[in-house]
Amino acid sequence: MAKAALFIISGFEETEAVTTADLLRRGKVDLDIVSLDPSIQVKGSHGIEIKADRLFADADTSSYDMLVIPGGTIAYLDHKPFMEAVDRAAKAGKRLAAICAAPSVLGALGIVKGKKAACYPGFEGRLPGADIVSDPVVTDGLVTTSRGPSTAALFGLELLRILQGDKVSTKVKGDILLAWSVSAPSPAPARAPFRHPDGQDGARTGHAPLRTGPDPNWPKPDGPGRTRRSARHARDVPFLPDRAGPRPAGWRTCPGRPPSRPAGPGLVPP
Repeated sequence: MAKAALFIISGFEETEAVTTADLLRRGKVDLDIVSLDPSIQVKGSHGIEIKADRLFADADTSSYDMLVIPGGTIAYLDHKPFMEAVDRAAKAGKRLAAICAAPSVLGALGIVKGKKAACYPGFEGRLPGADIVSDPVVTDGLVTTSRGPSTAALFGLELLRILQGDKVSTKVKGDILLAWSVSAPSPAPARAPFRHPDGQDGARTGHAPLRTGPDPNWPKPDGPGRTRRSARHARDVPFLPDRAGPRPAGWRTCPGRPPSRPAGPGLVPP
């Protein structure tokens, strides 16, 4: 079984530490969370306390296949025994992984010189000689680096792939639904604006503006022989512009009411 150590110190980034540790343990990596503080309880950069598995003084760093450093702070640089342990691991051909600000540790030791590396924006100057990339996670030789909290899951899965193989990494990726995505709905097809032959533009509604007025297909208002039924139906009816016609004298329209017409010879008022 692969064995790894993840080191935390006051001010560490909780998302990066917990996400990485969780994914490695899901993949059955024998992981120790090691405190670089005097206490086993370590407070992160956002006030969340994590209980480590052991203190640095009790850890045999030479027994691990990989050393993992979460970001959030560069306080790691001030821990001399830890820096010496990382340097020894690099010279012994151990795998090293750092995310966010933590690649600064590798930069200070010259480990990323001539290698591709990723880090949190603004820390590029702490990686002298490195080929800085914008990839969320990159592995070059025995060194894996990543950019920040939002890339922590990809970082953890990459470490799992290195330690346990593609099959385990792919399974864990599916278990946490990282492989699942929602397809954006296809946009509705553009609707061509309607232009009526008479030049009226109905682009806003998709059809010509609705008008009211006399229906030219009905007999004239003063036509003889109209019945009550026919008179009722002789009122103005809504029609489209292609049926528009001149408005005869005497026809009127009241706001909020259908247009009406006066009774004429031979017509019975509705």
